[in-house]
Amino acid sequence: MEFLSKLNVNDVLNCLPDPILIIDTLGNIKFCNESFSNLLNYETDEMQDKNIINYLIDDSIVQECLVELYENHHCLDQSAIFITKDKKHVTTTKNLKLIKIDDEEYIFINIRDVSRIERINYELSSSKRELEERSKQLSDMLDDHKKQIVEKQLQLDEIINIIDEIIWYIDDKTMEIKYVSNAIEHIFGEKKEDFLNDVSLWINMIHEEDKQSVMNFFHGIKPSKADSIEFRIRKKEGSIRWLSSTITHHPSLNFFIGVTHDITQKKKDQQNMEFMAYHDVLTSLPNRSFLKNEINALLKRSQIIQQNFAVLFLDLDNFKYINDSMGHDIGDELLVKVSHRLSGTIGTKGICTRFGGDEFVILMQMQNKEDITIKAQQIIDSLTSPFKVEDHEFFITSSIGISIYPDDANNATELIKSADTAMYESKLAGKNRYSFFDTAMNTSVKEFLEVETHIKDAIAHDYFELYFQPLVDSSTSTLYGFEALLRLIHPKHGSIPPDKFIPVAEATGDIHKIGEFVMQNACRFAKRVNELSSHEIFVSINISSRQFKESSFAETFLKHAADYGVNPNLLKVEMTESILMNDIALTVKELDLLCKAGVKVALDDFGTGYSSFEYLAQLPVNTIKIDKSFIIPVFEKKSNEHIVTAITSLAHALNMDVTAEGVETDRHARYLKENNVDVLQGFYYSKALPADEIINNIDEYKNLFNL
Repeated sequence: MEFLSKLNVNDVLNCLPDPILIIDTLGNIKFCNESFSNLLNYETDEMQDKNIINYLIDDSIVQECLVELYENHHCLDQSAIFITKDKKHVTTTKNLKLIKIDDEEYIFINIRDVSRIERINYELSSSKRELEERSKQLSDMLDDHKKQIVEKQLQLDEIINIIDEIIWYIDDKTMEIKYVSNAIEHIFGEKKEDFLNDVSLWINMIHEEDKQSVMNFFHGIKPSKADSIEFRIRKKEGSIRWLSSTITHHPSLNFFIGVTHDITQKKKDQQNMEFMAYHDVLTSLPNRSFLKNEINALLKRSQIIQQNFAVLFLDLDNFKYINDSMGHDIGDELLVKVSHRLSGTIGTKGICTRFGGDEFVILMQMQNKEDITIKAQQIIDSLTSPFKVEDHEFFITSSIGISIYPDDANNATELIKSADTAMYESKLAGKNRYSFFDTAMNTSVKEFLEVETHIKDAIAHDYFELYFQPLVDSSTSTLYGFEALLRLIHPKHGSIPPDKFIPVAEATGDIHKIGEFVMQNACRFAKRVNELSSHEIFVSINISSRQFKESSFAETFLKHAADYGVNPNLLKVEMTESILMNDIALTVKELDLLCKAGVKVALDDFGTGYSSFEYLAQLPVNTIKIDKSFIIPVFEKKSNEHIVTAITSLAHALNMDVTAEGVETDRHARYLKENNVDVLQGFYYSKALPADEIINNIDEYKNLFNL
């Protein structure tokens, strides 16, 4: 310490690479070193006695720092943005401390340009060398001012120890620390005196895996040259910190002079960035970039050792509806739970990646196709158990497409595309299943995507239209009601049949928006037509399976009726057997709510599905609709007569009425009347018509059926 006592403070401060300021309590700059003036591109004299707020973007930081300074006697790691003379911004951190000079309080500010930390380290090392040389030159000149020198020595020591990097001198022969600043206590977690007294303490704290490389580094430093190294230390309590040291060898002084700072957070940030580059933020699963790299690695390996592998493209069925109805927070939490379950099912047999949204891609090495078949079914089965998110319970199914290398493609892009195509085939086949890729799928998927585009055009530009086909009371030949039938008339592609666009809309989830359109316009029509009629006219509305699976379907349906002022007694919902039998508990619950409000229920296409009489007796069904496929053969082959009679008798025995579709001739109508079918529907009476055409000619239609 003796050689430090002979330094001139101004010279010392100008030697330091860190920008230094001394201001009075009003913020006026009383001293700034050359590093600070260089940082802002000013001459030192230009800044003398100027207030510091002239050089700050946000002058409120001064007040905040002063408050903290007077409360704690120091203010550490405060961020601030300075303005350079050429109007550029410099982002810094600064440490403030109160010091006394001639019994006056001043504020000492140590500033660091965080964007140029390495340059600062180098400059600090250079300043240290310069400081040593100057201290030797000045020692002979300060003999007459010993008292002043002692005061200045204390000030210098205080300045060095404010800096949060470790400054140290190490003997180049014994590796003994000869001098070290107070910062070592914060970074290493041991007392400064322990390092000065124990030559091996700092070496023993170096991580065992880095110790040899650190020793080699010291031995390799060339005289009068500076070099840097990053290494780890292990503190006594077991924690590991990353350090960066810039070391200069001064052979004439027999010293290694070093500046060391803690870069643990920087290392963590780097690791996080590397992790996030190849992993999904939400689920922490590997992401699309990782997947492609892994496939490419397998492709290279297979060139040496022939090995098949499979790509499984998984999409969650109906997930978009959950996001839209429950919100993205619940949707995100559900995705996390799904990812955990998928990872647990796949285990070490493959890699599960999140491809995007509700899509996951699984990469699996395989011995034979049977292995993949078993694993695909296991994955599907693993998702069947309900997921609980907050107070909600969700039942999830998935559709999987599978492509195999080298059978289906020989590069990452085509393998993923083929698996995606096969996944669409699983969707079209009814979902909750897997499909292996076949080249023929490209055509069906292309058609699927074209229809999907037409549907989205129709939703965006109101191409959907609701038509209504009359239902006639067979006993009185009066207008009984109308069935609402959806039409998609595209201005470029013409009329697209419902049997083409409904399955696609159900597969993509667009059926929910379409269903809302149907319910709203059917209710509006029911209100208008009944205002013009002297007797009640029913409106029958077809409901898709996706709509009915909504937990609040009945509530939503009744709300639309209320919004349009329609008596629920005038509405009837039509559903197929497969919808009703899919989840009996849900079916009974939702239908009971509808029936209690007065809504009627029709079982559509009876005889083409389960035709379970056991369930039929349990469900609150009012109407059975005989599919036209049973009506036409009665007249063509004299077959199905007994089936029509049996269905009618069964329905009447269960206190239900019967509607027959496909009535196209007078002969059809007479036969069905004779067999006690209650309501008739078909081209014999009328094709489906736009709402306005019916409303404008309602009297004509009522009279027509009475003829």
